[in-house]
Amino acid sequence: LSLIEEFSDIPSLEDTNYFFTSFKKFTKNFNNLLVLNNCNDLQTSFEFQFILLVYIKKFIISDSIKEILTLETGPIDFFEKVFIDIFLMKDSQRISKGYYLYKLLLKYFIQ
Repeated sequence: LSLIEEFSDIPSLEDTNYFFTSFKKFTKNFNNLLVLNNCNDLQTSFEFQFILLVYIKKFIISDSIKEILTLETGPIDFFEKVFIDIFLMKDSQRISKGYYLYKLLLKYFIQ
């Protein structure tokens, strides 16, 4: 219930500093909830959650916000990292499943 309250307290993107602070807090508490429910293998990053929100809602984000996202240095899941890279490079409103799978395989074999 508190997670729902935190999500509803996230301000609009116009107040960038408070938005990022609130969204990071929400993501941290979401991950803590997963740990409490023995889902230790399933964690998510703030960067991925934000990019997913932007992608789904089709928000337009400025280059300065994109720069903030590239500076974040928390642990990011391989699948999340590939999606973030595609989104930031392609700057697309539509990422096909085939293209995402292609990039996953390409990154997997390059590493």
